[in-house]
Amino acid sequence: MVAERFFVPALETLSTLWKIPPDVAGATLLALGNGAPDIFSEIAALTALGPPDFSLALAESGGGTYFISNVVFAV
Repeated sequence: MVAERFFVPALETLSTLWKIPPDVAGATLLALGNGAPDIFSEIAALTALGPPDFSLALAESGGGTYFISNVVFAV
């Protein structure tokens, strides 16, 4: 319901503004919106004060994959 109310109008606006077909915008911009939190948390792990935490960035990118493949697919 939240995605329908807030995310879909934003996708429609961006697809109109950038002259992208709606199905292409849904496939690309939706994937970007879904992966953005992972990208930002990896950037935060690598640019935090002090030395970059490569193990945290690697665990974050692999953790989502392991969770989806082991928990979501199992359910």
